[in-house]
Amino acid sequence: CQVMAQPETMPGAFYQRYRLMAIDGTLFNTPDTPKNRAAFGGSSNQYGPGAYPQVRCVALSECGSHAVVGLQISRYDESEVHGAHRLLEQVGANMLVMVDAGITSGGFLKGVRARGAHALGALEAGVWEHLEEQRRLADGSVLAKVRPGSARGIKYPLKGDLWVRIISYRI
Repeated sequence: CQVMAQPETMPGAFYQRYRLMAIDGTLFNTPDTPKNRAAFGGSSNQYGPGAYPQVRCVALSECGSHAVVGLQISRYDESEVHGAHRLLEQVGANMLVMVDAGITSGGFLKGVRARGAHALGALEAGVWEHLEEQRRLADGSVLAKVRPGSARGIKYPLKGDLWVRIISYRI
């Protein structure tokens, strides 16, 4: 799998010099067989197991062409966060990687930056307001320093400080 868009033929796949990419996860139903249930698991509730075993897929996709350039496949019960971190090795320089709020974390952002790329992700309202070191920029966005917290029990901890730009909006 490889990126396909070129600035000359698909300019909408780029923002300035950045190739627009996205990482997201989804679930696919598989045939209901004992082997699939054992391999992938599936949802359940108080009444029993769900109708089908499910496979979790996390994809790195090029936004303009919709080409999937990286894919991680795992069990239903594995968080898409793990797949997103495994896809970091396929993120390249000058990419702008968009992710869901569930994937956005200091450790993930630091991993993206280490690859020469940038990330754009959602945060819960008010999260950034508690950061000690920040300053408002002329365009209304905020530059804030995220510091590592306690790494105990965190699989992908932030190692070192990270400056982030926060853009607030209301829907």
